[in-house]
Amino acid sequence: MAVLIANCSAVLAWLSSFIGRLVRVAPLQVPASILASLCSQVFQIVAFLLPLKVMILLGSHGVPGYFPRFLEGIERERLILLLSVAAALLYMMHLLMDFIGATFARAGSDRLIVQRQEGEALTKQQKIALSCYRGVITIAGGSIFALGVLSFLGWSNGQLLAVVLGYFASCFLLAELVFTWRPALLEKAIAQFPRLIDVLSACGFLLVFGFLVRSFLYGEAKGLLMGILILLLCRQMFSRLAMALKSIERLYGQRERALLVLGGQQIGVFDEEEDGDESFRDPLERTDEFAAGPVGLLDGGGGEALLRRREQGQPDFWGVVAPEHCVTWVREVLSAAGVTTREMHIEQLDGGRKGELTLHLACAGAGQSAEHFLFKAFNRQETKRVNRAATLLTLYPGQAAVRLRAVIERDGFAAHLYDWAEQASPLDNVQVVYACREQAFIESCAWQVPEALVVTCQPGSLVERCSPALWARCQVFSRWLDADIRESVDAFAAVPFRLQSALGELPLRLYNPDITLGNTYVLKDSLKALRWESWTLEPIGSGWPLELGLERLDQVFAHARESSEELHALSALQVRLAALAFAFEERCAQWAYLSAFALLGELRDTLDALEC
Repeated sequence: MAVLIANCSAVLAWLSSFIGRLVRVAPLQVPASILASLCSQVFQIVAFLLPLKVMILLGSHGVPGYFPRFLEGIERERLILLLSVAAALLYMMHLLMDFIGATFARAGSDRLIVQRQEGEALTKQQKIALSCYRGVITIAGGSIFALGVLSFLGWSNGQLLAVVLGYFASCFLLAELVFTWRPALLEKAIAQFPRLIDVLSACGFLLVFGFLVRSFLYGEAKGLLMGILILLLCRQMFSRLAMALKSIERLYGQRERALLVLGGQQIGVFDEEEDGDESFRDPLERTDEFAAGPVGLLDGGGGEALLRRREQGQPDFWGVVAPEHCVTWVREVLSAAGVTTREMHIEQLDGGRKGELTLHLACAGAGQSAEHFLFKAFNRQETKRVNRAATLLTLYPGQAAVRLRAVIERDGFAAHLYDWAEQASPLDNVQVVYACREQAFIESCAWQVPEALVVTCQPGSLVERCSPALWARCQVFSRWLDADIRESVDAFAAVPFRLQSALGELPLRLYNPDITLGNTYVLKDSLKALRWESWTLEPIGSGWPLELGLERLDQVFAHARESSEELHALSALQVRLAALAFAFEERCAQWAYLSAFALLGELRDTLDALEC
């Protein structure tokens, strides 16, 4: 039960924070909208109840005795006319309250927009703001209405109140038992949440209806009109609760994309009525310059998934070189690298990039066992990118990289030759990829980057990215969250260069962001990363997989410090700070602000401990 309660508590904590922010920016419109919504519901119920009385009067010869006493002195025909007019007027009041509520909703939702855009972007902002505002009003109005109905049941029918509360408790307990017994069902329940809520709402109403029928059969009911009123109220209560729960699920599921749009960030076309919007892609599935579509957002999910590059399929490289000369061309390139090609078997692999050819070659001389190579050829547009990786791999002694045997330029194409294995395939185990990252981190600690590589390093290290602009961006989104997060972000923003100064004291080390699923292989019992084109130099500790834990980082760094004089002056807290700051900035860059803000506490505590 602790797990289910914790999950519900997290959702409710975020919801209360969001509603609190909404009340602060629209203190008049929110209460007025809730009041208009409640009045509309009450007018609607009474407007539907009065026609029932009219139908009863039409089927009787006089005013029935179970009608309220103040109606007994009115003539039957006059009473029918009065109730009909009252029903029409109340229904008009119901429509009027809806109109007033919509007016307040438009005015209040406009206050949600932090940074107003122009044109279509502003229209999109207004649409999402109105959707969020209406969702909050639906939740608040439904909750208050349900509390009112439960209070009315406590006054009029205590037994029915106990039945309804017991139904709510049994649903919660049954869900806990089922999800504990079969955790896989939780994912299916979340996927079908709206339908599941509708079924539970209908079952609750049927339970109330059955209890009322039983009460009438056993003579325990307090009157027909009271029974009809209770039935209508309970029907509306279950309906409003279902709408509120679905609104909570919708708001929470789209919380981060909504915050982005309300904050004025341009993230592509957004239609909140379409669940299959392709404009928003998982930030954990990053794309490169050849991938289709922009990168979108969703909650980072704690970083439990690894980056996977989605790239378009490679072109027919054999069409670039005349087919009758293909094998000859490959043999000539291998000969230039000093590889015997008397017996050669070629297997074409999925290179995954445009303008790139990947071959698995098994080459052998007379009476010799076969040697296995990975042969990669690139067109002219790819040459600059891959040459940057070649510059690194010719100097890098680490075991986390596939060994580069040769780099050859021929006929305008760059060709790289790597040591390979007979059986090699990309890993699909996240934990093994974490192990490869750990291995690369250990090797980078012990390897001082040559000056020749420092000159060719891409600009924009972590120190530069943790600028005041980062904290200004975080402040925009923290305004929609709880007070603790706002205070933490404001504390960093008040001294924007504090983190930069601490990170600037750390030595730079090699970091490869492409140690990911699909790019990590096992070759002769060793973990190897194939792609190194995107390597950067970052403060030591950057890129450490937080999934392995900070305690593990302390142990690894303590062992690495024993073998390096340069690292003796560093403390484990400094390395921790770089790991946390890197993860925080990376999640912010991926628009996973909720996930990034979860690291603020540890980041603040580590920085405070370092400065003591």
